[in-house]
Amino acid sequence: MSYPRSYRSASLIAFAVSFLFFFALPSFAQTQASCTFTYFNPPSGYLGGLYPDGINHYGTVVGAAYRDTGNYSTSFIRFSNGNTTLFKFPNAAWTELHKRNLNGTSVGAYGSTSASVPPNGTGSHGFILTTTSYSTVNYPGAIGTSLNGINKWNTIVGNAVDPNTKLTFAFRYQNGTFSKIVPPGSVQSTANAINDNGVIVGSYQKGTAWYGYTLKNGTSTFQSLSYIPLDINNSGVIVAASSRIYYPDGTVKVVYVPGSANTYVQGINDLGVLTGGASWGTLEFQGFTAVCH
Repeated sequence: MSYPRSYRSASLIAFAVSFLFFFALPSFAQTQASCTFTYFNPPSGYLGGLYPDGINHYGTVVGAAYRDTGNYSTSFIRFSNGNTTLFKFPNAAWTELHKRNLNGTSVGAYGSTSASVPPNGTGSHGFILTTTSYSTVNYPGAIGTSLNGINKWNTIVGNAVDPNTKLTFAFRYQNGTFSKIVPPGSVQSTANAINDNGVIVGSYQKGTAWYGYTLKNGTSTFQSLSYIPLDINNSGVIVAASSRIYYPDGTVKVVYVPGSANTYVQGINDLGVLTGGASWGTLEFQGFTAVCH
């Protein structure tokens, strides 16, 4: 099975672990979601696949487009009217956009070689992209940085690579200040998204196993999860690895694009609109937005 490069926030190990944990949870009611999909193709020349990662209030989708099946990408911004713009950080081998807030500010990562791709690639750099400018943001002293989420208050979350252990740790970046996120007992961690209420979601490794988490009220309220959350909206609805939607009432629904070989869901906005990708064998991955019930 092939997985999109945009799973920088949940390694294939974490992906598999979340799948196994899901079936060990009898308290969750699993049903297939009923969804209305809107599909969109990669831009001309990017037949390696289109990997949507985030969607904002206005239905603008951000992610990465690939010319081939390798790790060399260009980030894209697709507006709700279907217009798409591409952005490649100057002199970078690859560029990914991960999330975009309602103010039109996007965050992502770039690097000079395919080996630098997040989550734990040495030499990756975080960046912020606005309608008029872009700038690099790196965690001080780290040998790799990725910015993964941003809310309307411009609070950013992401991952960085420790220069000594070469392991990944999560952080929050607010008002020019970095704060490490260290889940209890964790070996390494990621921060995948943050909603407008300041709730952070991510994953962490404890021993040899990966778990998910939510973090509320700054850093004071930590909750471990048995699945890997990739995004969370203002209502507390979470999209997770294995193409699942977790609702606050405990309901779990699976998203599946009819007839596809693979479906993944990566982002959700405050209106409940999802974004992700699917493959049918002709394009590696095609993008979609979806309204699901």
